[in-house]
Amino acid sequence: MTASDITKKYKALTEKLECIENQLYKRKVYDSVQGSSSAPAYSKVTKKVEGYIHGEGSINLIAAQKDVKRQVAEIDIFIAGIPITEYRRALEMLCYEGFKTWEEVGDAMQADGDNLRRNINNYLKKLDCEK
Repeated sequence: MTASDITKKYKALTEKLECIENQLYKRKVYDSVQGSSSAPAYSKVTKKVEGYIHGEGSINLIAAQKDVKRQVAEIDIFIAGIPITEYRRALEMLCYEGFKTWEEVGDAMQADGDNLRRNINNYLKKLDCEK
């Protein structure tokens, strides 16, 4: 696994999640229900409810959303667990903060982007070998 693999996977997953959530939003419905509260007052109470249109693939979309969120969380946990602050921060910039290239990350961190990328990739290879 390389740093590019991580960032590409993260970006692809977040794009997929956004697409799924947009599709679910189109299937979302809202309604309200009226009833009475418990004794002794029996006052009228309105409760708002929301859900998804049954069918139309909503259940599959909800399952896909859950799976993608799980995969994103795994990457988040992995990045957060990197003990070397410089490496963790560089991956955070690429995944979360919209930096597009190692050169941009290097400039922001006042380091050489290519060396940073190589060092992170060596670190990740070392982690793979230890598994």
